[in-house]
Amino acid sequence: MTPASRAEIAKATLAQDREEWRSAWQSLEGRLKAFPRSMTFRWLSAHVNPQAIASTAFTALFWRRPILASLLRTFVTRR
Repeated sequence: MTPASRAEIAKATLAQDREEWRSAWQSLEGRLKAFPRSMTFRWLSAHVNPQAIASTAFTALFWRRPILASLLRTFVTRR
């Protein structure tokens, strides 16, 4: 193999690599500009359903001591 042919093969390989990198970077830029941008939010929106969020919110609401105590107090005093 002559040095000129090896240089042409190297140039072709570099051009192909450059195109692959460019296409990968452009698709990454498109994904980064899309909503939602953070990976955490994308994971949450893909894995957490509305029932889980509602359950967590109600649990946090009812098991906090001041709220639970006031609910119990109003329930007991109404009887």
